Amino acid sequence: MTRIAKHSARAPDPGRMLSVYLNDHLAGSGAGVALFCRMSQTHTATPAGRRLTELAAEVTEDRESLREIMTALDVPLMHHRILLGILAERRGGSSSMAASSPVPH
Repeated sequence: MTRIAKHSARAPDPGRMLSVYLNDHLAGSGAGVALFCRMSQTHTATPAGRRLTELAAEVTEDRESLREIMTALDVPLMHHRILLGILAERRGGSSSMAASSPVPH
């Protein structure tokens, strides 16, 4: 006879879920900043370069606002999640697709 484990009927911890969500958002915004910065440097001499620089600044500002919100809510940084975001951006940035993608105006 096989034994089947019962799943816990316990509800997920809302504080933990918020922490994971905000840390994932922070990781994504860090990757976005890095991508916009790299693309703006690649396209400096093109009309897109200025807009990419502006977008990098806007995402950086949004990221700082997110950090302030996390501090106000006493949400701890999950450094491993942030590191995964950085690694994912670097891995994705190695493709030529990022440099050749159309730029939103």
